[in-house]
Amino acid sequence: MKKIFLTLVVIPVFLSMTSCGGEDGTFKVFGAATMDAATANETITYIGSPTFEEVTLNTIWLSTDPGCTGLVQVKDYGTSGKKFNMFDNPTLFEGSPADGVYNCMVIKLSDTMDFKPDVTDATETCVEGETYTYDIARGDDGETWVDENFNPITIDDSNNTVYIFATTDQAAPEANGVTPHQIISLTDPLEVPGNITLVLDFTNRVFIFDPITAPRCWLDTPTMAFK
Repeated sequence: MKKIFLTLVVIPVFLSMTSCGGEDGTFKVFGAATMDAATANETITYIGSPTFEEVTLNTIWLSTDPGCTGLVQVKDYGTSGKKFNMFDNPTLFEGSPADGVYNCMVIKLSDTMDFKPDVTDATETCVEGETYTYDIARGDDGETWVDENFNPITIDDSNNTVYIFATTDQAAPEANGVTPHQIISLTDPLEVPGNITLVLDFTNRVFIFDPITAPRCWLDTPTMAFK
């Protein structure tokens, strides 16, 4: 088992992303993990991209199973968590997971996040460079959330700790009780050794949430893959 460093590296969204892990086992991550904020019935018009996103991470697990069973914990920042600006290239953890193909990554994190858009829309609901807080799990939306062991957790309108599941097979964790709003599609798995660069692309993911009744500047799910 070779030690790897999970480093979050964000480059400008208009550039191509071709970097990969090196001989030293460096584990680079482009972008950030977040949840789909839009409801199934909402028509989304994307207006721009983020230039800043701050999240509070608590725990990271990996699994070879796309259903996200048999998780191996690789980092724990405790109940208070640790804040990361995803555009500051932070190191998320260093560790030595066993060689293999990891089809699932589970992240425990705060459900409230801050971001800055790169655009001002016509209604000035989003203003370029301003900081906005968005909540990916709200008590009034009727959604069910589960933890890393697929047990239901309570969500309200305050700051909650939630879990997201990045997997190569979205149906697999759903079969274990994970609801779709907790799942991000992982188009390519993590291979150790091998493709150890996680690419998350937030290009054109800023939109106006609930534009008619209560417009808010919001951020949608990125694309995600190990390369």
